[in-house]
Amino acid sequence: MQDDFTGLMEPVARELLGEPNASLSSAKELRFGAHGSKAINVEMDSFFDHEAQVGGGVLDLIVQVAGVKSRRAAIDWLEDNGFMQGD
Repeated sequence: MQDDFTGLMEPVARELLGEPNASLSSAKELRFGAHGSKAINVEMDSFFDHEAQVGGGVLDLIVQVAGVKSRRAAIDWLEDNGFMQGD
């Protein structure tokens, strides 16, 4: 099982959340939603949802947004959606 998810945050966020809010985003941080409540730190591969007060890495984003139940299921989601190869 892959344990290095470096570089997956931005493409996964775009897949799950759509295009970022250009007026609220910067080169280092992408903001999603009308008020930019979902923030993706591109440099740190992390996210924070200011409305739900939760954050973390790419697996946490998938659990939060895609509605999967576990980090293992989030890895399966990455594989099923072509973001990484399975074992």
